[in-house]
Amino acid sequence: MWASGYSVVDPILGAGLPGLPPDTPSRSPRFGRRFLIAVVSLGILIGLGLRAWVLASPLGVLDADEAVVGLMARHALEGEFSAFFWGQTYGGSQEALLAAPVFAVVGSSALALKLVTLSLYALSAALVWAVGRRTVGEPAAVVGALLFWISPAYLVYWSTKALPTYGFGLASALVAVLLALRLERRDSRLDAAGLGFALGLGWWATPQVVLLTLPVLVWLAWRRPRVYRLARFAVPAFLVGAAPWFAWNALNAWASLDVEAVAGAGTTYGERLGDLFRYVLPTWLGLRVPFSLDWLAGAPLGTAAVVVVLAGLGLLFVRGTRGLAPLLFAAAAFPLLYAYSSYTYYVNEPRYLAMLAPVSALLLGWVATRHRMGLVLIPITLVLTLAGLVSMRRDGLYAPRGVPRNLSPLLSLLVREGSDRVLANYWLAYRISFESRERVIATSTGFVRYQPHDRLVRADAYPARVFLRGSRREAVLALGLRARGYRRFETDDLVVYARP
Repeated sequence: MWASGYSVVDPILGAGLPGLPPDTPSRSPRFGRRFLIAVVSLGILIGLGLRAWVLASPLGVLDADEAVVGLMARHALEGEFSAFFWGQTYGGSQEALLAAPVFAVVGSSALALKLVTLSLYALSAALVWAVGRRTVGEPAAVVGALLFWISPAYLVYWSTKALPTYGFGLASALVAVLLALRLERRDSRLDAAGLGFALGLGWWATPQVVLLTLPVLVWLAWRRPRVYRLARFAVPAFLVGAAPWFAWNALNAWASLDVEAVAGAGTTYGERLGDLFRYVLPTWLGLRVPFSLDWLAGAPLGTAAVVVVLAGLGLLFVRGTRGLAPLLFAAAAFPLLYAYSSYTYYVNEPRYLAMLAPVSALLLGWVATRHRMGLVLIPITLVLTLAGLVSMRRDGLYAPRGVPRNLSPLLSLLVREGSDRVLANYWLAYRISFESRERVIATSTGFVRYQPHDRLVRADAYPARVFLRGSRREAVLALGLRARGYRRFETDDLVVYARP
């Protein structure tokens, strides 16, 4: 219960434990400057190499959700602003807005779009290091940032997905945490305003920012209650950062607060909490393969590794380790906050653990640098990352089945046949619009993201139809389409009915 002179509550609440100043090393063996520079340089190159491999493989193929972000960026260049991801009342548009000027310079493409997201995660890696300097100290901060950059397999893959909210939301949350750590040491109106602004931007991007920021703010309130006198600077800045969220909701009956029912609404809090430790956490640690949930090294060994990790975390709580207080508080609060949302019923991929990535990376970095042999954690995590990525590619469960990787033959056929209005399933429609640079406008036969395009296509008397080969929908509609004079073509795994 008592170790190193501190009680079990000390590392959680930080009572009497001053945060480490930026230049304070953790209690670990000395690592030479040249050695650290070599490790950092190699780690950066490995992280870039992993992502280059993902982008060049089927794992890096643009999907429909990413294509929507690309379309939003292109429309932003034409003066069309959307507060949220098309078709949703949540999920800020910041990543699309960041991609817009990139498109203006280099043109719109899947690679340009993905590089914007990748850059946000690279920025987050630097912020993890900055947060680490004020919590775990050097060189643990360096190792933690490298672990964040090269693992787990899911985060490496996820950092190449140009999806809304996640990359920008994580970077915003880390900025807020860094400023909270600065405020724990001294009052600063500028830091308070910056913290509020970062929280506002993060809230607009995704409410998930509370998973990381709320525990740290509660810890700050415990450590320095007087710092909240600076709320008069933080709150207005928060309102400015979140202004698009508030403006849109004021005009739309606060629809963002009216969470739609999802399949997970039938699950209980306890079930979601249990699934976090049974499925999601092992997948995040690289012990299970995302989407398939297969154990990489078998269930007994994987389960034992999860138990060791959790036991190690518990030991850190008991020992009352100096400087880790905000990280441990965030780790303790995360499961309780995570299971609150019914959206976490989905366990095949650990996307909602992205906000925990900085905490887990820095805690592992601290452990790794306690002894020189601890650095073996880096090659172990790298092996797990490689094995996970290869397994994901082999399984092919990360993308809808039957959707071709390359749509160029389809787009050439549509343009040649003069079919510039298209009806297709969701996973094809928005890729067709984006990859054709809207020379061909497609809309979904299912969930519609963008109503103006949907109205445009459905106003056409003879829109082309695109089906996955062997689809039941084609079998139902084929006779009627032929009767109306449509011509049938096949390309790759797709069937096209071109306009008469």
